[in-house]
Amino acid sequence: YGWYWKEQIEALRSEGYRVVVKDRLGWGKSSKPILPYSMSLHASNTAQLMEHLGISQAAIVGHSIGGQMATRFAFLYPEMTTHLVTVNQIGLTDGRAGRGYRPFTGQINAEPDPQSVYESAVRTDMRRYVNWKPEFIDHLRIRYGQSLSGDWPRLAYVRSLGGNLRGMDTVVDDWPHIQTKTLIL
Repeated sequence: YGWYWKEQIEALRSEGYRVVVKDRLGWGKSSKPILPYSMSLHASNTAQLMEHLGISQAAIVGHSIGGQMATRFAFLYPEMTTHLVTVNQIGLTDGRAGRGYRPFTGQINAEPDPQSVYESAVRTDMRRYVNWKPEFIDHLRIRYGQSLSGDWPRLAYVRSLGGNLRGMDTVVDDWPHIQTKTLIL
């Protein structure tokens, strides 16, 4: 998903900022261990990465579910967070009410039909964007390619493990405790 941050990253770098972009555990090209994923786990991994890089404080920026994770980071690690910016963040409300918990059964489609995967990816992207632009096809290709790669069974399994993050690991109660300067877009 980082491809659409390319221009923002370059703009920040050209202004002299150090920009660190990470591939979260279980996402993208990172390793995909079988474990219970949570916002707190991702926040802890970010803190460990910052410590490893010798970064004691930073402005934390996140988009969509990344905004939800950035919020949890600011809540758990206020001493490391100078500013918080969330863009189109999910989890600004408590999505648990009436949803019911759906435990992961371990059932995945290990051999998806390529045409069905492509059509599903197109439908998903068309719902995401008000004004579809041709360059969005790159994002579609990334997701489509992952679904057809040899890594798909494990990726599908890990996605299922983390599937409840969006609605069940809410950060709405974190907000009253966040004191850092925050911009919500």
